[in-house]
Parts: sequence; C-alpha cells; structure tokens
Amino acid sequence: MKKVLILTAFLAAFSVAVFPQDGPPIMSTSTVDGARFEMVQPSSDRNLTFRLDKFTGVVHRLAACPKDDSVGSDRCWKEMVVLDLPKSLTNRIRFQIVVNGAALRNIFLLQIETGKTWQYGIEREDKWHPFIECNDRTNPNCSWRP
Repeated sequence: MKKVLILTAFLAAFSVAVFPQDGPPIMSTSTVDGARFEMVQPSSDRNLTFRLDKFTGVVHRLAACPKDDSVGSDRCWKEMVVLDLPKSLTNRIRFQIVVNGAALRNIFLLQIETGKTWQYGIEREDKWHPFIECNDRTNPNCSWRP
C-alpha cells in the first residue's frame, strides 16, 4: 500500500513538473463593443505584442526603434506584412487575432465574415501567411515536415 501511495505522489509531482498548467491563452485589451483597435499579447512570448485594426486587418508589432531625441520611448509600432490581405473600407469589425495554445506557431489572424485565416510564426520574418486548407494532399505545403 505504501508503494502505491509513493508512486501516486511521484506521478502527481511529475505531471505538474512536466506538464505545467497553461496560463490564459491570450492577453488582450478589454474593448467596448465596436472598438476599432485591440492590443494582443500571446502568453507564450511576453516580448510579442500586436495592435490589430479590427476593421481592416492591418497588424502592427511593438518593436524597438531608434530614438531621435532624449524624450519619449524607444518603442514604436511597426506594420507587419499580411499576405493577400483584402482591402476593406467598412466601418465594422471584420478581423480578430486568435491564439491557440502556447506555441508561437499557433497564432492566427481570422477574417470573421469569410473564415479566411493567416498564420504568424511560420518563418522568422514579420509576416502573416495565408492558412492553407489541406484538401489537396499533393500540395507540398500540406505535408508534415520534420
């Protein structure tokens, strides 16, 4: 009986150490209904902060910038490239950033009306790539990579 209790305690301690509980999947500003901008910070990378224009889908990343004087911060917003982003002249919310899990590769920009999705973190550059629907198994972008 002692062995079972010791083994159970060991497994419980091991599971907490190896599989820590994820924090909140996303941190964002609380906005009023219809607000145009939102700031999002994935819990997986505290140095990564996005500012999303929810009407147009334009995303900026908080970055270090050279200061031109001694006043103010050395931080600024740099516009990111969103490949194949449709132009929009509407005044309603059409986009949101979704963080799925703790991995940096699970950050998505979603056009909420059409479901079109872009993925961040595929490469080291600050680009959002269109998310490919993998219905065609011959497409090399749909293959599992080592």
